[in-house]
Amino acid sequence: MAEGNGSGMKAVLVLSALLAPSILAQDWDPMPPDELSLQRAPRGLRLNAMLLYRSVAIDDQKRTTEEHLRVKILKEEGRDQADIEIPFIKGFTEVVDIRARTVQPDGKITPFEGMIFEKTIMRAQKFRYLTKTFTMPEARVGAILEYRYTIKRKELRGGEWRLQSGLFTLHARFSVKPAHFDHGRFDPPMLQWTALNVKQDTRPKVNPDGGFSLELDDVPAFESEPYTLPEHELIPRFLFYYLSTLMNITAYWQDTIKAWSDDAESFLGKPKAMAEAAASIVRPSDSDDEKLQKIYARVQSLRDLSHGNGRTSQELKRDDIKQNRSALDVWKRGYGTGRDMDLLFVALARAAGFDSYFVRYVGRNKGVFHRSLPDAQQFNGFLAVVALKKAGGGIEDVFLDPAVPGLRYGMLDWDSTGVAAVQLGPEGGGFIDIHNRPEWGGTIHRKGTLNLDTSGGLSGTVVVSFTGQEALSRRKEAKELELDETRRVDDLEETVKGWVSDGARVKLLKMSGWEDTEESLTGEFSVEIPDFAASTPHRLLTPATVFRTHRLLRDAMQHSDRVHPFYFSYAWQEDDDLTIRLPPGADVEELPGRATTESNLARYRSWCEKQPGAIQLKRVLALDGIIFRDTAGLRSFFNSVRLSDENMAMVRRPVPGGSGR
Repeated sequence: MAEGNGSGMKAVLVLSALLAPSILAQDWDPMPPDELSLQRAPRGLRLNAMLLYRSVAIDDQKRTTEEHLRVKILKEEGRDQADIEIPFIKGFTEVVDIRARTVQPDGKITPFEGMIFEKTIMRAQKFRYLTKTFTMPEARVGAILEYRYTIKRKELRGGEWRLQSGLFTLHARFSVKPAHFDHGRFDPPMLQWTALNVKQDTRPKVNPDGGFSLELDDVPAFESEPYTLPEHELIPRFLFYYLSTLMNITAYWQDTIKAWSDDAESFLGKPKAMAEAAASIVRPSDSDDEKLQKIYARVQSLRDLSHGNGRTSQELKRDDIKQNRSALDVWKRGYGTGRDMDLLFVALARAAGFDSYFVRYVGRNKGVFHRSLPDAQQFNGFLAVVALKKAGGGIEDVFLDPAVPGLRYGMLDWDSTGVAAVQLGPEGGGFIDIHNRPEWGGTIHRKGTLNLDTSGGLSGTVVVSFTGQEALSRRKEAKELELDETRRVDDLEETVKGWVSDGARVKLLKMSGWEDTEESLTGEFSVEIPDFAASTPHRLLTPATVFRTHRLLRDAMQHSDRVHPFYFSYAWQEDDDLTIRLPPGADVEELPGRATTESNLARYRSWCEKQPGAIQLKRVLALDGIIFRDTAGLRSFFNSVRLSDENMAMVRRPVPGGSGR
């Protein structure tokens, strides 16, 4: 749940179906009397609700996971636990056998007999992420909410135990039963596990059937925080997988990379097959960089089937969309998935004489790479790399991803920066790292002239330019959600309103750069901020900055008990150059001093200058990294920024008739 945020796609909540619940016979065990009478959390913990019991039972033979939970409501605020959400992926998993009941302290039982809703929370390429939702009845303080359900899987894939949940857990039980394989099979796969974020002394017990089990008491709640790694990368968990005794982790990855390389090379074909296509794009007189830019632009112009609001199989059939089996297919048909388009770029680059390779990477929106886990599905992204000869000699690896809508040449989307990757080629492939680069970050530049009136109101125009990731995220969203002009305007106006005080009025006057990915995304806004300056009979006290309400100052940096490292989608910078014209006859009496604050990969500068009849405000706030483990240091940095932003310039009011104060 990193918010990196930035991030990319917004979750779209759609109420899609009203389903009859699967209410089975209420074959519950008797409720323990001590749980019914429990009134407060153990060991003096201050909790609104807690899990009395949680069970996660994986059965790989049946390809199911059964979950059973008992939640005790301790305070009025804990009643929100009655709203249950069970996530699943349409077509890959299914939620069945939902049973639920509410038990009051006096033993009265109310079975759940309501409706179960199904909501779509996100679409991503061919995947639809949904939840089953329902509300428990009679959820009062002191009541116990008990429910269970089964998740069915279509494929045999290693499951996982997430040891923490959002609630403190009194007792937790985990188990996994292995799948059975043909006894005559040579060296059948064995169930194995990898532990992540788990204490060294916490290890599962081996069961007689070859499975594993684990019981835990007093499990603390997982603390969710903004600007962190995805939640699953922070929660202690065991991941299970099948591997034969003759296959170790190293051999697994070698075989996987070899299979990926063979598949990619088969799709790419021979450079001669694409020679005519490459010749139609580039000229022999073009420089190497010009050739690559032209190939990049041509591939990016194709119809991308991986982005947008998603297409049903009926829509694909209606449009006569065929599966591409080679780079030549993509070129002739003019469409493809993101993978197809990146492979086409590699094929065209090779045909134009470049050493180019296909790359798979572990997207940062999904998490980080765990090499000890033999799971090829960790690699969820694709791009291309070209070995470009530098003018002064040597070779530079240029990473490119023309499949990303709105991504300019020479830049990568944040999701593919600072990641583990695999470079594939004719001779096989190997692991590489794609390091994060500051130039792949984002910048917001604000420049404008505003007029201060005698009542303290501020109004004028500001030109806002978004570059790098700041522009890309908006262009991608506009394309993927197919936003019309009205929605684009509304979103940008809301963005600027979020930077100023409540009650400000913002209107977009003009905008440019939606289609030209080489240019910034630039808008001119009219801004009106009532009561910007505090007013006294003789003076106006003007803040040293106009756009001072950065999201980090409002939220994440205010909590001293931070648990997890700060983790951002990309490096970013805000750069302000604003002129405030004073009322006629007013004069600057005092300006705040120059402020400079620096920390590890963080910097801030703010200064004011007196101009004829005006004050010029300049401010730079930047984070040059993506992960900050010294949370106290970063909080201290932003606290200094906040204090500096609150400094005031003192302006003497115009004196009527020049008669003095």
